[in-house]
Order: sequence, then C-alpha cells, then structure tokens
Amino acid sequence: KLANDEGRSWRVGKPTKSPSSKLAVMTAFATPARAPSTFETDALAAAVRSGRFSEVPRMLDAAFHRASLTHKDNPQALKAAATQHLLSTLRACATVRRHHEALSFFSQMASRIDNDCSNVWSLLLYNAIEAGAFEKCTECVHKLSAKVSLSSYDLVNIVRYQAHWHDISGLNQLITRQDSLGTKFDAITRNRALAACVTEGALDVAELLLTGNVWNEGLDTVGFN
Repeated sequence: KLANDEGRSWRVGKPTKSPSSKLAVMTAFATPARAPSTFETDALAAAVRSGRFSEVPRMLDAAFHRASLTHKDNPQALKAAATQHLLSTLRACATVRRHHEALSFFSQMASRIDNDCSNVWSLLLYNAIEAGAFEKCTECVHKLSAKVSLSSYDLVNIVRYQAHWHDISGLNQLITRQDSLGTKFDAITRNRALAACVTEGALDVAELLLTGNVWNEGLDTVGFN
C-alpha cells in the first residue's frame, strides 16, 4: 500500500527562509487540516498569528476551564477539546515559524490532551526539529512510528532527526518496520529525505536510506545528484 497522506488530511505549506531551515522547498512542512473550528480554536490561532504569544498560556488555561465545565462528566470529551485547542495553537506556531513557543505550549497542555493523537505528535516533531530541539524528538518519533504507516512528511522529519544524531540503527529499525507494514513512499519523499541527510552532513545515513523496500520508484536524477 502507498503511504496515504490524505488519510491524515494534510495541507502543505512552504516555510519562509530562515537560518534554522536549510532545506527550503524540499522540506515544505505539512500540518493537519483544520478540525471544525470553535471560538477557542479560532481565538488561539489568531493570538499566535498576531504575535500575542504572552497571552496564549492564559487563553489555553481559560479554554480548558470552560471545556471542563461543559464536559464535567465526560473526561474523554474534555481531552478531545483540549487536544483541539493545542492542535490549533501548534498549527499556527508552525505557520508563523515560532517553534520554541510551540514547544512551551505543548509542555503546558501535555497532561490534558489525548496522548494517542498522532497529529499532535506530528506537529510537535516538526516544531521541535525546526527549533533545533532534537533532544525533544525521541517520544514523537516513537509515538508516530510504533504501529502505523508513516505519512511522507513524518518520514522526512524523522529522517532529519536521525540524520542529526547519525542514528543508523534507528533508521534501520524505521525502514524495517515500515517495510513490514507494506508502506511505500514516492521519489519526492525519498529525495527530501536524502536532502535532509546532506544538510546534516550524514552521508552514512543517506546511504542506508536507500535500502529496504519502502520506495515505489527507482532513484531518479535528483536523487543521484
């Protein structure tokens, strides 16, 4: 089966140029498409987009308090609401490239959300990598790759993490796991992953990346270059 990004409802955006990102268009980020918006999710996203970062922690607490009153007899519904509040905030942070703030907001909300929401871990992984906080990526990688087929965007970000640490063993386990799940990735995904390895100076990781049966196309001119 092909890696199904549509199953995760991805929207692709191109990052602006910044010192923290050397891959430009090759590492265009993807964020989960919006869930049905609420007053809280819209207000949180608007605060981030307008640069009112100091207000966001208070807004997250207030939104959680209101949700706890609405869902006082339903802990799962409360977690679901808190998860949407955080997703909206992380998505907005990724869009305006305020990655350190995203990590701080996650820390505030970590005990309140659905711990199995893959979209949260995907956004957190992207923000952590862009912030250069590679030490915070381990749990994200585990959560995303433990049981399911990865999206192409998550694969590239995990390769960026492993290339940073020159983690050949981790990459080998990743490829083996995705191969066992029958996941296939296209040439564009492979080229973006190879570009991530080159950026990190991890040619050993790039070489290993070409092994396994997770690619549904042969190496093209861009890949050879």
